Amino acid sequence: MDLYSIVKFLHVVSATLWVGGGFALFLLGLLAERAGNVEGKLQAMHATGQLGNRYFAPMSMLTLLFGLIMCGFWVGFSDLWILIGLAGYATTFAIGMLVFKPSADRMAAMIAKDGVTPAALSVGQRIMS
Repeated sequence: MDLYSIVKFLHVVSATLWVGGGFALFLLGLLAERAGNVEGKLQAMHATGQLGNRYFAPMSMLTLLFGLIMCGFWVGFSDLWILIGLAGYATTFAIGMLVFKPSADRMAAMIAKDGVTPAALSVGQRIMS
């Protein structure tokens, strides 16, 4: 197996873990919502908050890193699908840093101050949506 195949494999694995993990958490929240399970929704929100910096951010960075390595050494940056991928990454990064993180921090502060209130659940619901 050559170096390109290894880097490509690592790129695909990190992207799968990143996107698949987010999709699994989305499904957990959706199932809890449909069941009217407030505790399940809170667990999904808590897991999302806990995994954001410890799992999703590293997986997204690894996906970007391996993709940039492939482009830099072998593929180049001129293909449309690479530009679309970079634009998609920039969009998800911006949404995460400018929308999800501040909302999650606000919700955590509300829960720490007043406990689980309807207002905190409302913020969490917007994040999960």
